Amino acid sequence: MGALRAALLMLGLVVIASFPLRAAPDTTPRAAERIPADAIDHAITMNLEFLLNNQKAAGNFTYEYDFTRKCESEEDSSVRQAGALWGLCLLHRRTPSERTSAAIRKGLDFFKRASGLRDGKRFIRYPGEDEGKTGTVALMALALIEFLRSSTAPDAAHRLQLEQYLEFLISLRTPGGLFHGGYGLEDGRGSGEPSPYSDGETLLALVRAAKYLGLTKYQGAALASAEAMYSEHVVAALKRHPDSDQTKGFYQWGSMSFYELATSGWPNVEAYPRRVIDLAYWMIDVHRTLERGRNTGYAYEGLAHAWELARLANDRAAMEKIESVIQRGLARLLSWQVGNPSQNAYLRFHSTQDPKAVGGVMNGAADPKLRIDVTQHQAHATMLVREFLYRGNGGAL
Repeated sequence: MGALRAALLMLGLVVIASFPLRAAPDTTPRAAERIPADAIDHAITMNLEFLLNNQKAAGNFTYEYDFTRKCESEEDSSVRQAGALWGLCLLHRRTPSERTSAAIRKGLDFFKRASGLRDGKRFIRYPGEDEGKTGTVALMALALIEFLRSSTAPDAAHRLQLEQYLEFLISLRTPGGLFHGGYGLEDGRGSGEPSPYSDGETLLALVRAAKYLGLTKYQGAALASAEAMYSEHVVAALKRHPDSDQTKGFYQWGSMSFYELATSGWPNVEAYPRRVIDLAYWMIDVHRTLERGRNTGYAYEGLAHAWELARLANDRAAMEKIESVIQRGLARLLSWQVGNPSQNAYLRFHSTQDPKAVGGVMNGAADPKLRIDVTQHQAHATMLVREFLYRGNGGAL
């Protein structure tokens, strides 16, 4: 009898494994307690203070700070440094001030000093790195796009800087529509295989430049690359592995880019709303973001855009499913923010008023090392949730 039961169990497992991913049963709760809007606003304000308090005199940021030991890490990353500056620009566009504007200009000047020009194309030579990273240039372009969108007066110098970065990114484009993941520091020549991260970051920069700043010469490349990236980083990657690290790396960048395409009014973008929602279901049901032990702020950058596209399509089932995950997941992540009123037991035990720590976000429930990219992604996700899900009188469904 025991052998028969084991055989039936094994048969059941084989049958389940043979089903398509989207046929998996949906066990996501349909309701979750909503985070108060003022709690979200407070968390965003704290994120901003953390980034401002961790900017160095030169314009870059403290990469990682252990607030229990009060010491900075010696590690660094040009991509995450540029991402922190982009985060600051996003926060500035939400609530512009002279203080944030001055900090952004200082950051932009830092990267301008650490850059080279080749045939009118600007690329980054970040101190201490022996190879250029495409994602760094893409995130610098994104930072400039947001800063130019928030400026009340045209800034010709910063617009020129942006176009130089974008022209460099285009020079890294491969015949297949993806982008070299790196480049040589001496001549800026593209090198290395495409990366799902830098591909997505570059795509987002090209789409937003064309859509919001009128740089329509990048529209064709953006549309073609979007299709190539969906084919490689989603379709092909998921055929190779259902819970693909490649798709995970592309997830939030692809979702943000595809959202911009879906709402652009450009031709041949009809498939993108469904693609973003399907990616959200993958993140929920296959990658199972709610069960991850590390900070998953990146996931909510994508999920917030999926929720908004579901709203525009009046897809109530998708809205409810995605919001339930957002509310549960973001509530947990807010409890990992130093100084947040809902901070978890570890943070309450290690209570601090250290300005280099307050507002920063841990990468785990008991990880005192506060890294700039973790805070930046969570800040952006929280802003997106506030913008999309809480519009008007709180955005109740």
